[in-house]
Amino acid sequence: MDDKKDLQDMVLRKLNDVGTIDNSESLESEFNVDHDKLESILKGLVVDFYIELEPIKRKELRLTEEGEECLEKGTPEFRIFNLLKPGVETDKKQFEEEHKMEIDRQLVSKLKLNGWVDMGKTWVKRLEGVEAEDKDKDLMQQIHANPDPDAFDEKKVKELKNRKLVKVANITSYKITKGVDFAPE
Repeated sequence: MDDKKDLQDMVLRKLNDVGTIDNSESLESEFNVDHDKLESILKGLVVDFYIELEPIKRKELRLTEEGEECLEKGTPEFRIFNLLKPGVETDKKQFEEEHKMEIDRQLVSKLKLNGWVDMGKTWVKRLEGVEAEDKDKDLMQQIHANPDPDAFDEKKVKELKNRKLVKVANITSYKITKGVDFAPE
């Protein structure tokens, strides 16, 4: 699939067979080619008037590198909760040094908001009898499976974006039709 001419010919033959390709994303999977390479091929064919392109724009949620890590290991607040012993006051600095995890203001806020811990200036204590659910990790799994931003609560997505766990990507694909100088090869 490395040969540019072969890929151009495959696109032109496909267009000749079907008349119109409603979305170029279908070609990415069919020809096993990445988006950028296909887009380059298509734009080359437009220059020579073989085809015409009509852009199709949409937004998609993507996990950041930190979001991917949370998907694998759990969110930082959930990991901290699981490392704390129930009912035991733990020195924050000692905890941070031992586990190489900083308990910053954002995490303190999240831990308290979830009702998982009690905290003083220098200590943190996991509340006894409290079971934690990693709801943000669950939400990121759903986003990973379905990246459509409209499928999720805007407020929750904004919170994940502010925490730099997800980002919004602008995706452009194309409707492909025959150009004035179309030829099947």
